[in-house]
Amino acid sequence: MQPQIKGTQLDPLSLTTAVDACLASCLSGNIISSSPQEGETLIYTGDPLAWRNSTSGSSVSPGDGLNSTSGSPNGTQKLSVDSTVARLNATLNTFSFAGEVSLNLKDTIQSADESVWRISNKDTAFTISTRTDTGRVGNNALVITRKGTTVKSLTVGAPFLSTASGVGIKSAIQLNSVAPTMVFNDTDATASECVWDITGTSASHALEFRTRTDAHGSGATWMQVIRSGVAITAINLNAKTVTINGNKVLTSDDMQSIIQSTVEQVLARLKENI
Repeated sequence: MQPQIKGTQLDPLSLTTAVDACLASCLSGNIISSSPQEGETLIYTGDPLAWRNSTSGSSVSPGDGLNSTSGSPNGTQKLSVDSTVARLNATLNTFSFAGEVSLNLKDTIQSADESVWRISNKDTAFTISTRTDTGRVGNNALVITRKGTTVKSLTVGAPFLSTASGVGIKSAIQLNSVAPTMVFNDTDATASECVWDITGTSASHALEFRTRTDAHGSGATWMQVIRSGVAITAINLNAKTVTINGNKVLTSDDMQSIIQSTVEQVLARLKENI
């Protein structure tokens, strides 16, 4: 005898009710963490298209983190994140991922390719950048790198304009510290000839122009400008030769020769008078 298979034909309403009941009973198993705590990730492993209106108020409800919204009783639902559980209104939020983490900010009323800004971190760099409307390419506005908890470098992708510490028509750079210093690093110069700096030293009341090693360790002061109040009292130059408009002025060798000659003349006069 051939085996027989018997089945029961369900009307559409009964079928819908049965499917909804099944979904309601198994959703909690599909949600890895149905009541996420701070720092946990809410993951739904089932098919989002299977969500139906009857699940709202049973396994998934406000407070579980995911809500079934924007649908009809017999239609598939759109999933939304409950803000109180996602903690978007909390004092501290952490977005975690094993790799680059990014957040796009999009102003939908802006002109083409002027809508999207991106905030991201990758490796040891934190970046604020512009993006095209598709988010594919853009330019860095600000890049901050770190070494442990120390800020290692800060790179700005454009000039500072009209700010207290900017470069513009009506503003200037202002450095405030006990030894304000501006460093110039010529990256294509030969070894130990890359770095120059300008620094203010309160002890000597001077502005000093210096050479430095590539590691910005030691160096020589080639010019020192000394002040008393707003008056300049001295300018000291440390060089073998000084040229003005193509004409060489006194050099260290010249000074040594003059001093030696003067000493010899004084000694000669003394001998005459003895």
